[in-house]
Amino acid sequence: PEPDEEIRVRLVTPEFFEVLGAPAMLGRTLTRADGVESTGTPPAVLSYRFWQRRFAADPRVVGQTLAIKGVRFSIAGVMPPGFNGVSVDSTPDVRVPIWTKVLLSPNTGGLDNIGDIELSGRLRPGATRERAFAEASALWRAAYQQLNPGQLDLSHDTFFQGLRVDDLRHGVSIVRDK
Repeated sequence: PEPDEEIRVRLVTPEFFEVLGAPAMLGRTLTRADGVESTGTPPAVLSYRFWQRRFAADPRVVGQTLAIKGVRFSIAGVMPPGFNGVSVDSTPDVRVPIWTKVLLSPNTGGLDNIGDIELSGRLRPGATRERAFAEASALWRAAYQQLNPGQLDLSHDTFFQGLRVDDLRHGVSIVRDK
């Protein structure tokens, strides 16, 4: 049996790692096929620190399973040391495909905290922040509606209060303004 412990999980799309140009140190990151809901064991990508702490840095961890809230995930890969994603403050222990939220929180029927989702992307040459915000809003709305069918009244702007378009060259932080 696996020990009970609090695990910080981040829901991501398969493109998350690709957009950041971040390959796994062991195994692989998520693939496009991982972004499609399936009946098989969903994949998980571990942070370096979590891999060290929970799996004693075992290089044979890829392919093993990890239970999160009673749901089994197959370990697809381990990220290199220092990879935090877009946050400079902390890193989640595990990243899993966004569609697995319905497995992890079946009683909510979807997202119980929209803060569980982060969107990241790159601006095309000549693109404006306004255009990026418009595109991010559409993606954010589509992701929310997919995970929460019929639960979003699109006339309310409160859903987008936390949506920002930030420069990620230096990462984002909750403890600093820029």
